[in-house]
Amino acid sequence: MTLFDIKPQSSSEQVEFPNMAFKNGDDMIVDKATSTPDLSNTPYAFTPTEERNARRKIDTWLMPIIFTTYGIQYIDKVILNTASQFGIIQDLHLSQIVGYNAQHVPIVSSQRYSNATLIFYWGYLCGGMLAAHARTMLCAP
Repeated sequence: MTLFDIKPQSSSEQVEFPNMAFKNGDDMIVDKATSTPDLSNTPYAFTPTEERNARRKIDTWLMPIIFTTYGIQYIDKVILNTASQFGIIQDLHLSQIVGYNAQHVPIVSSQRYSNATLIFYWGYLCGGMLAAHARTMLCAP
C-alpha cells in the first residue's frame, strides 16, 4: 500500500497527521500547534465575498471606536501625569501623610491619586459594556 492509497475508516477512528488531527464525522480539522479549527471543510465556511464584507464592516465600525478609546485613554494618562508634576496631587489633596519614619521623614500614601486614575477605567468599562449591550439590541435580527 502506498502513501496515497485511500482506505475506509470507522467513524470513531482518529487519523493522525504531523500537525493536524481529523476525526471522521466531525468535518473539522484542528491544528494541534494552535488548536485553531480549519473551517474550510465545514458548512460554516465563509465565501471570500462574505469574508471581505465582514472585514470591511469590522474596519468601518470597530477600528475607529478602538482608536478613539485608546486615544482618549492615552490623553487622559498624559494629562494626569503632567498635572501631577505641576502640583495637582498637593492642590487636590490626593496624597496624605500616614506616618513618619525614624528620621522624621513623612510616609506618604498616594492611594487617592491611584483612585483618581482609576475613575477613567471604571467609566471606560461601564461605557464599553453599555455600548456593547446597546449595539446588540439595536442590531438584533
